Amino acid sequence: MATAVAETQTDHKGPQPVSRPRRRPPAAEPDGAQPRFFLAGEAKIGQVPDLGPELQNEAEALVESLKTGKSFYTVFQYRGVADCSSGKPQIRKEAV
Repeated sequence: MATAVAETQTDHKGPQPVSRPRRRPPAAEPDGAQPRFFLAGEAKIGQVPDLGPELQNEAEALVESLKTGKSFYTVFQYRGVADCSSGKPQIRKEAV
């Protein structure tokens, strides 16, 4: 009894480039508001959040949060603006 063995051919193209995720751009809202980062202050759980020192960027906030064991807050600042350009007055937010 003879058994036939079929050889499979594979194309060896050499090493393939590794796909790496791209870095995210700094977080910003679509309306252009830039985030500000604050380490949590001394407020107790259930109280109004207390903002501690402001940090330069999210990476610094993450590191300080890890070092201190505190949370950090990301804040976007807006102000209300009246828009009377159409027939109906509307209130919209504008990045500060």
